[in-house]
Amino acid sequence: MFPAKGCDPAGAPFWQQMSQDLQLLGRSKRTHDGYLREVRKLACFYDTSPDQLTQQQVADYLLYLINDKAFAPGSLNVAYSGIKFFMLRGDQNQNANGTLEIQNGLLEQSV
Repeated sequence: MFPAKGCDPAGAPFWQQMSQDLQLLGRSKRTHDGYLREVRKLACFYDTSPDQLTQQQVADYLLYLINDKAFAPGSLNVAYSGIKFFMLRGDQNQNANGTLEIQNGLLEQSV
């Protein structure tokens, strides 16, 4: 489970795996850092592991970035892409409990 204390996911298994996946795919340091930062911010926003979030929670978070934080399109793209990368890697998109899935660029909820 995500360590909520201090909101530092660096020791969590998902964090290490995502970091390694980005490196293995040859993503730039800037992309690597940006994606990890945005997933960390999502986890901190809800004070829980990002793999435990529902579709609605992620959609609400993205709307928060757009409406309340007034994210620029480029910044929003990094947030969306980082969250999408996290959700697509491994078995994250193969759940049966209604948590978030992102497929073909669309937020979907499993049944």
